[in-house]
Amino acid sequence: MRHSLEVWKMGTINYLEALKLQEKLASHRKALKITDTLLSLQHPPTYTVGKRETVHNLLIPDTELKSIGAELHYTQRGGDITFHGPHQAILYPIVSLRDIGLGARMYVEKLELTMIELASMYGVKAQAGQKCETGVWVEDKKIGAIGVRISSGITSHGLAFNMDPDLNYFKHIVPCGIVDKGVTSLKNETDVELPAEDVIQEQLIACFRVLFMRNLSSFDPMEAQVAVAALSFEVQRSSRSEAKKEELRRQELEQMRERDDSLSREVESLKSKIQELEQLARGRGLAGVFNFRPSQVEEGKVPTPA
Repeated sequence: MRHSLEVWKMGTINYLEALKLQEKLASHRKALKITDTLLSLQHPPTYTVGKRETVHNLLIPDTELKSIGAELHYTQRGGDITFHGPHQAILYPIVSLRDIGLGARMYVEKLELTMIELASMYGVKAQAGQKCETGVWVEDKKIGAIGVRISSGITSHGLAFNMDPDLNYFKHIVPCGIVDKGVTSLKNETDVELPAEDVIQEQLIACFRVLFMRNLSSFDPMEAQVAVAALSFEVQRSSRSEAKKEELRRQELEQMRERDDSLSREVESLKSKIQELEQLARGRGLAGVFNFRPSQVEEGKVPTPA
C-alpha cells in the first residue's frame, strides 16, 4: 500500500527557520491537518547539539565560531553533536510512523538504507554503523549522519548525507561523539563524475520515497532498486538531452557566424576586384563602364555594363 508524501524542495535555509518549520509541520501532522511531508534542503555552516547536550564534543570555543562562519544550536533531537553545511543533502521527514507501520528502530534503519542506496548508485559501498554508531559509514569514515526526534509517533529532524561539504568543519568537533573515526564525502569516495547537487538530492528523495512510502509487508527490495535506478536514468538522460540540445544550438550559431564571415570576405573581395577593374577602365579611357556603387554589390543590385 502506497502512502502520500509531499516533498518541499527548499534550497539553502537557516537552521532555526527550518527548526521552527519542522515544529509547525509536526504539530499539523499530529492534528491530521497535513499529509506526510519531506523537507529537502541545505544549511549554512551550523553545529547542532542533541538533547544529551554533549557540548564538550565541540573542540572550538563557541566564541570563535563566528570567525569560521558557523553557528551553534541546541536541539531536542537524539544523537550527539554534528555539522550541517553547504554541499550536504539534508532530509527532514515529518511522517506518522503509525501510518507507515514502523517502530523507531526500523525507522532509523530505513534512514540508513536510504543513504546506503544512494551511495551504491555511485559505486560506493557504505554500511550502517555498529551498535551505538548510528549513521552510514564507508569503512571507518562517516558519510551520512542521523539524528531524529519522535513525538506522539510523528518524526522530525532526519538525515544529512555528505555530497561534497568542506570537511575541515568536522575537525572542530567529535562527530556524533565517536572518537578515532573520520568523516568522508561522496566526492571523496567515488570515481564517478558527480552530477549537479540538485540531481543527487532528487536521487536521495527517490531512495527515501521507495523505502518508506509503502507498508513493510509489501516492500520489495528489487522493486526499490529498479525504481531508484530508473529515476536516476531518467534524470541523467534528461540532463544529457539538455546538454546535447545546448551543444547543437552552439554548433548552429558557430556555423552561422562562419557563413556570415565567409560572405563578408567574399563581398570585400568582390569590392576590391571592382575597384581594380574601375582603375583599369579609367586607365584605358573607359570610365563609366562600371558605373555603380560598391554598396550595390551587398544588395545584389549589380547592373550590367552599358
